[in-house]
Amino acid sequence: MERITDPLSPAQAARRLDVTPSRIRQMMETGALAYVRTPLGRLVDSAAVERLRLERERRQQERALVGA
Repeated sequence: MERITDPLSPAQAARRLDVTPSRIRQMMETGALAYVRTPLGRLVDSAAVERLRLERERRQQERALVGA
């Protein structure tokens, strides 16, 4: 099992990425977002969420430069 040092609930991850919890669950199922199952439910790795957030931000900046 993968170890998560700073876990987030899917709802918390959704808020950080400005998406719906449903989208987070979809990303977990497709393997785009690392998670572990616990007795309390699925928990997402905050480091993985931060990597995705930074990647999205970088892509948005690139699009803005291309459109300028």
